[in-house]
Amino acid sequence: MGKTQKGAVTDNALETLDAKQLRALVRALMPKLDDKTSAWLNKKLIDSALKNDPNWMPCPSARRVDQIEAICAAAKQNKKDYIEDIDVYFQEAVYAYQAENYQAASRIFTALPVPFIPSEPNKYGTYDEPAEIDWDLCEMHALSNYLASAPNDRPQSLYSALNSLAEFGYVDSPLMALDLEELPGFDDFLVPWRDLLIERLAAANQAKAIDETPPEQHWLAEVVSLITGR
Repeated sequence: MGKTQKGAVTDNALETLDAKQLRALVRALMPKLDDKTSAWLNKKLIDSALKNDPNWMPCPSARRVDQIEAICAAAKQNKKDYIEDIDVYFQEAVYAYQAENYQAASRIFTALPVPFIPSEPNKYGTYDEPAEIDWDLCEMHALSNYLASAPNDRPQSLYSALNSLAEFGYVDSPLMALDLEELPGFDDFLVPWRDLLIERLAAANQAKAIDETPPEQHWLAEVVSLITGR
């Protein structure tokens, strides 16, 4: 049977299936696909669903989040600088955030490296400017960590997200930049956040040169100002 004839048979077989049968077929195929093909199919399914229903909000399943974490962990363990289909994983983190599944969003963002917006190459195929940090994704990461955590864990969760950016840059006043005052538990968060920063600042001052100002210094000034009302 030639390739064209096989394709015709496949098309005819698909035509006989109803929507329920097609869904069952796709679900049966997904676990059998390699990571690259699975990511491609997942994106195609989401794009098609959004076209069919613009009000639908996609969100990765718990199994999918586990898969992304495993892929990122393997890349880190093998010291790979590049994760294939990383844009797909960031998009799934955004979907989770938009669907208010902050646990899933936090887990994916935490597993992935710091997001960058790639620069456009010049006519020689090289880059005149370095890639810039995607601060919108960084903001979602920080907010997801805050919202996914129990009140007692929020200071450390927020600190982890902010600290991951330390070598690339930081925001002087993250609480205001993130509009955290609009989120639940903000007032109760301030004092534990201050205490954590005092602890981290003491450690940072011991580890860094005297002429360097740790980001914790700026963050501490912000929270003290909020607590005292100044």
